[in-house]
Amino acid sequence: MKRVLFISAYHPCGIGSIGAGEAICGKNLKEFLAQNYEVDVIVCAPSDQRRNEELVTHSASYVEEHTSKIKQLTGILFNIFKGSIFAPWFYTRITPSLIKIIHYKLDQINYDIVWLDFPSVLG
Repeated sequence: MKRVLFISAYHPCGIGSIGAGEAICGKNLKEFLAQNYEVDVIVCAPSDQRRNEELVTHSASYVEEHTSKIKQLTGILFNIFKGSIFAPWFYTRITPSLIKIIHYKLDQINYDIVWLDFPSVLG
């Protein structure tokens, strides 16, 4: 069975303050699940958004971290100090704690696919 690490800046098909991107993100996740991929999801979402429990129950694991304006600013600064100065909006969701979570998953599991669903997690 193929393994996917699905990283998103918003809850796929989230509930609450959502936009079109969350629906597209949910569609992408549903496609992996429909192909019987084992999907580990990592989400760094705004606190006014809630996860979609249906998608959570079908995922192998679902880790969520909430973001804020302060965390977004520290994420940009953290990545600038790491040498990432191109397009700072790519780094608004990447924080040291999120990097630790991602590293832990990558160290534990040999993924076939790492899916970055929004540009703000590219950092």
